[in-house]
Formats: sequence, structure tokens, C-alpha cells
Amino acid sequence: MAGSILTRPPLQRDCNLAPKDSMKLNSGPLVTVTTVVAILIGVIAPACNRDRTQQDRPAERIQVDGSSTVAALTAAVGTAFDEYRSATHQDPAPVTVGISGTGGGFNKFCVADGIDIANASRAIQDSEQAQCAAASVEFIEIKVALDALTVAVNTESQLTELNFAQLQSLWRENSPISTWQDLDASLPAEPIAFFRPGDDSGTFDYFTEAILAYGNQDYTVRQTNSTNRVTPSEDDNTLVEGIEENPHAIGFFGFAYYKNNSSRVQSLKLAQAEGETAYAPSEDNVNTDKYPLARPLFIYVNTAAYASRAEVRDFVAFYMALLMIDAEGTPSGVRPEIIDFIASDPQSKGSELARTGNFLSTVGYISKPETEYALELQCIKEQFAALTSAVNLSDACREDLSAAANAQF
Repeated sequence: MAGSILTRPPLQRDCNLAPKDSMKLNSGPLVTVTTVVAILIGVIAPACNRDRTQQDRPAERIQVDGSSTVAALTAAVGTAFDEYRSATHQDPAPVTVGISGTGGGFNKFCVADGIDIANASRAIQDSEQAQCAAASVEFIEIKVALDALTVAVNTESQLTELNFAQLQSLWRENSPISTWQDLDASLPAEPIAFFRPGDDSGTFDYFTEAILAYGNQDYTVRQTNSTNRVTPSEDDNTLVEGIEENPHAIGFFGFAYYKNNSSRVQSLKLAQAEGETAYAPSEDNVNTDKYPLARPLFIYVNTAAYASRAEVRDFVAFYMALLMIDAEGTPSGVRPEIIDFIASDPQSKGSELARTGNFLSTVGYISKPETEYALELQCIKEQFAALTSAVNLSDACREDLSAAANAQF
């Protein structure tokens, strides 16, 4: 491996545990099924016995917010999910997807009566876990895809590749570099314009951790002002437009936004250390662990919403089944009508793409191996099934959960 930041979880893992880089319930570093049940009784039991339609929330609407990088994926799954609900004559369960950034999404997730699902382009931070705990919000973490964080320049730029030290010099505060010629004598003496995700972005957090801390440094990012020519935005489309319009610009965002705009901006090859081979952002280079800014992408599901609302369980199952079929796998235990729809519906564009293994790549993301999606499904199944044996649940609540578990998994 050529210095990749991405660390993949082992394929063989105990679903009773909650490793940080795969899927966990928010209850500390080690979680057994018994502990899961004890933790969730206080959250799930009230949810089983209350009106399924939460106050101030439209009936059956699934609310998602967070990472702009993951938003396009969740929105694409949501579109296919709407088609599935319609084709199977179920009530609509519209999926609304906001783009507040990963941090902004957790701020809306880790509160009472918060959103149902948070999109995240990085793992949840300790401070955000504490915020969730203070609000009695438990969650399931699911790694849905892989990404190649892309550094891009204008199509007229002569620059073709950079290493981490050069990226650090460009983006750190108090850098002596203000023109391209300061970086490389062969480049023009033109002021550099910087375009980056906003402070609430998980992409911004990931980039600063990987680049500004490179070489055991502790740099802060260039300040946002006219002198530094730095433009932040939570909307990646704004970043693409800024780079496209300025021949001396540089910026970074998720691979999906580059792939869908590759005629408007050009990506740079990246090497971690000087003298190493630089690699372009691509599915092949991520899957062979060559691209040095590869990373996992996540969704975080509110456990109470998952347990008490059938449409949320349905959406999560549909999400995982679509991705697993796209990875040429066969989902185990998911409701047959979900599998049948994805496998055969002639009208659903998303399902058609998944059947041919082109769903994630078309949207602009990189698939995990189907064995890893199978593990995610197995862990959801085991953790959810554990709830049905909780001795402190009412008979009505246990019956409700058992029926849901049998129908879904």
C-alpha cells in the first residue's frame, strides 16, 4: 500500500462488538448484545408505546441531513426507495436530504426529536458522541461506501500532481506561498485562489487532519479573508464553480463532485511523500489502496427511530440491499419484496444500475466488497433481534419488535 490514509476493517469481526471504523452503538468502545439491550430499553420501550408520528414531523417523512459528500448517495437511494414504495403500493415515505455538513448534521442528530439519519464523511467525534449521550440519542453507525477525496484545479492549470508536504504548504496559515510560482518556479506568478468546504464539513475535517497534521505538524488552515483569497462553502457545487471560473484556483471535495464535473475542473494526482508515485483519484486506485486520500463514508441511524418506525427500518434495509446488489452480492434476510424490486423492476433507474453493478460508480462513489455489506446487514440483524428478548419490555412492545424483526430480517 502506498501510504493510504484509509484503514479497512477486518472482514471477520464479532457483531457483538462495536469497532470504531465499522458499525457501532453509541455506548463506549466495547458493546455486548446484553449491554446493547440494557442501553436501549430506556429508548426503545417508550418508542414502542408512543404514536409513531413524532410531534412536528410530517407523517412517515424520513429526515436526513449532514455531509454534502454523502448527500448525493443518500438522495439517489431515496429516489429508488420512493419508487419501491410506490411500486409495492405502500404509503409514501419521502426522504428529505439536507447539506448542513457533517458537523452540522450531528448538531441536528444529537438532540431530542432530531433528524432520523445523519450523513457523515468522517466518523463521529468524541464531542459529538457526548452531545448524543447528553440528549439520550443512541445510534447505529453504518459505513456505506468509500470515497477518494479529490484535489482539483482549473482546466487551464499546468499543475498535474502534488505531495502532502506541498499541500500542507499551500493550505496552512502563515504560509509563505501566495502565488503558484512560490510553489514551483515553472508555474505562473499569479495569486492562488483557494476554495474549500466550510468549517462544519467532514471533508474539511478529514483534509485538515490528513494534510495539516502530516509530518507530526500542528498547523491551522489558512484564514478566510480577501488577503488569503480563501472561499469556504458547505455546497460543493459552489466550490466546483469557483475553480472552474478562476484559472489560478485550487480546491478539494468528494470524488462524486469531481466525477460529475470532470469536464469543468481537473483532478491532481497525489503522493503522500516526495519521490513516491502520485496516483489519480479513481475507483481502481482506492480499491488497490494506492490513492492516499481514500476514506470511508457513513450514515448514522437514530436507534429509537429505527425501532419505532417501520419506514426507517425499510429505508435502511433498502439502502443496504441496493449497495450489496450493486457490489454483486446477495442480501440475506432482507424482505423479499425489496430484493424482488431491486432485482427486477424495469422502471427504477437506480435498481437497474445496481443490477449491473453501476449504481455507486454512476452516482460517483466507490463500493465496498460485498462481504463487508453482508457483515453490516448481519450486525444490524443481531443487534435488532437482541431487543426482542429484553425482559423489561412490555408484551405489546416485544410483539411489535418481533413482528418487525421477522418481516425485515
